[in-house]
Amino acid sequence: MRVFLDTNVIVAAFATRGLCADVFRVILAEHNLVTADPVIREVDAVLSKKIGLPRKTISEVLALLKKYRVAAQRRLPLEVSLRDPRTVPSWPPRSLQTPMCSSPATTTSSPNATVFR
Repeated sequence: MRVFLDTNVIVAAFATRGLCADVFRVILAEHNLVTADPVIREVDAVLSKKIGLPRKTISEVLALLKKYRVAAQRRLPLEVSLRDPRTVPSWPPRSLQTPMCSSPATTTSSPNATVFR
């Protein structure tokens, strides 16, 4: 299974011992880790500025993550055509466009609910 981890999980895996470190090890051993450049850059920044790991350790972490890096592929936007542009629903619906407090509210009680009118 391909697994993409959030930056916070990766940082926690290298900053502390615990669940995130265990999850990271299991993913490396039994699954396919997938990461991307924005996550690698953020891991670098967090490990150096917030966690304060030595630069050598951070370089080793980044080298490991880069082995699992995938590049995003740009795709052309889908062209969607409407049969009739007048059929596009408007937002908000007309029922919500009228002022809700145009008349004083009255209530009616029933055994199961209170109905506001």
